[in-house]
Amino acid sequence: MIGSKRFTKICLVFMFMLILTPGLFAQEIRVTSPNGSEEFNCGQRISIRWTSSGAGNIVKIGFTRGSEIVTPLITTRAPNKGVFNYTIPSNFPPGTNYKIGVANADETVHDRSDNFFRIVCKPEVKATVATITPVPRAMGDTVTYEVEIKNTGAASTSPWKAELHVIGPAGFTPLMWTYNFNPIPRGHSFKISKTYVCPRKGTYTNTLKLDTGNDITEFDETNNTHTKNYVVDPLPDLMVCVEAYKRVLLTHKQAVFATVKNIGPETSKPCVLRFYIGSKGAETYDIPALDTNQQHQIKRDERYYTAGRKKIECIIDYGNNLKEVNEKNNQIESSIYVRLPHEDTYVVKPYNQKCSDGTEIK
Repeated sequence: MIGSKRFTKICLVFMFMLILTPGLFAQEIRVTSPNGSEEFNCGQRISIRWTSSGAGNIVKIGFTRGSEIVTPLITTRAPNKGVFNYTIPSNFPPGTNYKIGVANADETVHDRSDNFFRIVCKPEVKATVATITPVPRAMGDTVTYEVEIKNTGAASTSPWKAELHVIGPAGFTPLMWTYNFNPIPRGHSFKISKTYVCPRKGTYTNTLKLDTGNDITEFDETNNTHTKNYVVDPLPDLMVCVEAYKRVLLTHKQAVFATVKNIGPETSKPCVLRFYIGSKGAETYDIPALDTNQQHQIKRDERYYTAGRKKIECIIDYGNNLKEVNEKNNQIESSIYVRLPHEDTYVVKPYNQKCSDGTEIK
């Protein structure tokens, strides 16, 4: 009697649970994506998603077109995890009335997309890889822009056009090139390359515009612009000035000065100055790093024992180890005249200063 009452109580609890939770033991599959109005391209990878309860561990997935099931199915044994990634074959028949169907193993529980979606087979032109060399880049460098263009779509393109635009910092004249291309078969790629000079420091932007004449009917018409930003570094610019008396008395000691100055926008690296004086030979001096507008002076005190004109020559960055804004202003020549006592009545004349940037003070 007691057991009968306990059994009756359990049954009442079970019935009560069924009344409160009618879906507790229901079997259901519901497709959530794609669920209608989408457009997919042949060759595109899509994500099929669904929810389920009581449908088992394995599901079947397939397309329907109109009211017909497309065979073969996408899969007959997919884990019932709510998601399955699938690449639409490149030769899949285009259509506007496709749905996705998901069913359990014995097909007693199933669902389809609520509305139709489209599958198309169109070309798709993309700029996939772009590079700017060399790295790093400095003002005045000749750079090369190279980009790979690929048809990632499901059909060949028609003949088409493109443009490459280069803009840079203030003072840079924008550049532009146009291209005419033959049809690109599906899956094929090619590269274009353009070389040009970046004369100024700062940020540059390359913009590649594909299908500028809208000659290709693509799967995605919104991704035809590809940009590449890059920085061109500033450079130092070293110049050198020679300062000396015009006339020096024989056997007297007189100083000659070489002044190195950085007139560029960037700090220079240490380098070497070659300082030559006729009959006295050449000396080399280590020049430290110089900030913008900073200068460093070298002094040579020499005594002259032969009369006549003596050549002076200074070369900064001897060995050409620095990259500079202007590589042509690193050398200057001047001279002094060593006189005999009877040649004139004065001892010295004013200094003469000549600089490698073309300036001269007499």
